[in-house]
Formats: sequence, structure tokens, C-alpha cells
Amino acid sequence: MNVVQVGTGFIPISPSVTGGAEKYIHYLSTALQRLGHQVTVIDMPARPDAPSPYRRLEVPLLWRYDSNLVAHAVRGLLFGRASARQLERLIQQGEVELVNFHSQFTGVTGIPIARRHGIPAVFTMHNPLWSDAAACQSRLQRIKFWLEQRTETQADAVIGLSGHVTEHRVRYFGLSPAKATVEPVGVDGFWFESRPISAPVKERYAPGGELLILHVGRIAPYKNQLVLAQALPRLLAAVPNARLVFVGPQDSSPYLRRVQAAVSEARAEANVVFAGAVSLEELAQLYGLARIFVLPSLQENCPQVLLEAMAQGKAIVASAIPPLREMLPEGTGELVPPLDHEALAETLIRLLRDDGAREKLGARARQRAYDVYRWEKVAGRVVEVYHQLARRPAEVAGGVR
Repeated sequence: MNVVQVGTGFIPISPSVTGGAEKYIHYLSTALQRLGHQVTVIDMPARPDAPSPYRRLEVPLLWRYDSNLVAHAVRGLLFGRASARQLERLIQQGEVELVNFHSQFTGVTGIPIARRHGIPAVFTMHNPLWSDAAACQSRLQRIKFWLEQRTETQADAVIGLSGHVTEHRVRYFGLSPAKATVEPVGVDGFWFESRPISAPVKERYAPGGELLILHVGRIAPYKNQLVLAQALPRLLAAVPNARLVFVGPQDSSPYLRRVQAAVSEARAEANVVFAGAVSLEELAQLYGLARIFVLPSLQENCPQVLLEAMAQGKAIVASAIPPLREMLPEGTGELVPPLDHEALAETLIRLLRDDGAREKLGARARQRAYDVYRWEKVAGRVVEVYHQLARRPAEVAGGVR
């Protein structure tokens, strides 16, 4: 099957980005190629870290600014128009059987092109905001993301990455259950492998054999890193050699300052590392070095980083929000209320002191990742969605397929 995946135009598609739609597109496209399909990815200009197993077509960025909501929307829409023109050229050359969009901006501009030519169009919903019922009911949030609803309406099928988020889209936004399918994010075989930890990584993160607690994700309010900083006084009083490592780019400068201020107030600067974005190899080593992986998010969809930690066999402490409960059923991770820093601290202390409990949790999480979330399995189910669309006769604007 000839499939086109259309990127977002905000971050290059790559396995080395910290989660998000761009990493998803890379791994899905790679898995589809392994299954024998021909994949073309339409992306922004980039310098790939390695040759791509799929074909990449880059379209120019006509607007590079992304400093506020208006600039973000302008960039997205201009990239969407440019990618739609590239998509139409591919369709005219007979190289497209189905197209999958991953952004409201590319979807709203590209789906009409696909429909005009009778090509099935899929929209994958990545936005974690809609895991929060209050956000779903917020007039402001609905206005900010109104193009998502329009894209869902235009698409022939919508893939949700979380059952909870998809239910919210149906309940609050009128998404037709008949066109919605839930298929989670997958995890690549790379993450099931163990890697030796280099001397520089040990020296940077655990020079004295500190007990590492790892968090991976962009520094942003919805990721809730502040609750980790608030847990530090209780945690370090009980386990003085614990060290908290934050990996991921900064999404909000004011929020980062709040987290740093809480770390300073706890006098825990020596026990916290803000690593920023790191290479794929360094991240893999950090998973190996960590005793616990922690994800205290307020909103999530189906986070890639959680799957990576599961595949690495890490003991996981996460917030007890519905999308994470879907991923971590009983016995595969510890779930705590997302705003309860005392409960978070107590759970981390208990696991740091109990090697056996950590090993059992990690082994069960790894098995679940292998049984449910490997990309080969996930991509196979996504392909079935594609095939059902391709086989289904349906009238579309401008023609019949």
C-alpha cells in the first residue's frame, strides 16, 4: 500500500525528539516499511540523524516564527498549504492510496485535496489536552483548537491514541463513533535492548552512585514537574542520595523558573539535574541508569516515553489519570494522585528502598510493553484501519471511490 504521512511543520520527524507526534510518525512509518508498505513522509526541512527507512519529501517553511499563539497558527497553516501542494503532486503522479494527517493545520488544508481526488484521509489525534474534561468544556480551549474538530469532521477516519481521549472527543465534540478507532502509540524494538552505560554518562548523572529518578518530557505545566520539586524535601530527608533528572526541552520559561524556584526552596540543587534535550543514545543509557521512571502529568494521551520506560523494565510511578491507568493496569506501575506531592514522595521512597518491588514492577511493565505495544503489532492494527478505508466505497467531494 502507498501511504503518505504528513508531518506537523513544527519539529522535524525524527526518533531523537522527546515524544510527540513527530516521533510517532517516524516509528509508525518505519514499522509500515518493515511490513512491506511504501511510505512517503512530507516534512519540514531537517538534517536527519540517520538515513530514513522511508522516503522523505521536504517542503519549505514559509514562516519560521513560533513565539506565540498567532505565530504558531500562521506557521502551521502555511506549512499545511505547502504540504497540501506537495500532496496533490504525489496524487497526480499516482503515488498515493491513503494519507494520514497528524496536525490540525495540515489536516484542514490537505484533507480537501485528498477528498477531491477520492483518496481516503485519516486524522490521528495527538493532543493530550482532551484527556481533561474541564479543558473539553472550556470555551477558550475549544476556540483555540477549533480546527481539530473541523479536521475530524472532514477525515474519513480518526485514530485516537487513548480510549479516554477518544471518548471525550465523542462526548464533548461530536466525533462520530463510527469513524473513530483507538490504536495506541507503539514502542520500537530498540527500547527493549540494554546498553552499557558510559563513564561520561555515569560521571554526569551519578558520579557518587546516586539513586536516579528519571523524568522525560518537555518542561511544561501539563507535565506537572512542579509536583516532583515539591516532593523533594520529604524524599531527600528519607533518601539523601536520591537524584532527580529532568530530560526534555523547555516549553515554558516562566514554568521552568517556578520549578527551579521550588528546587532552590528545598535546597536540593545538588540533587537535581536539568539535562535538556539529549541524544537518543544518552537517553537509552539514562533509562538503564535510572532506578525509577516518574511521569506525574496532569494531561496525557499515550506518551511514548512511558512506553520506552516500560520496555526498559523500569519501575514506574505515574499520575492516576485515565490515559495512564489504561497503559499501566494493576501490578505494572504505581499510580498516585497527580497533585499529591506527599503521596508521590512516599511512593518514591518505598520503591527506592525495595529492590524486589522495583524489579517486579519493571518486569511486568516490560512484559506488557512487549505483548501490547510493540510497533509491529500496533502498525499491523493501523494498517487494518487503512485497508478498511481503502475497501470501503464512499462518496467524497469531487468524486466516488
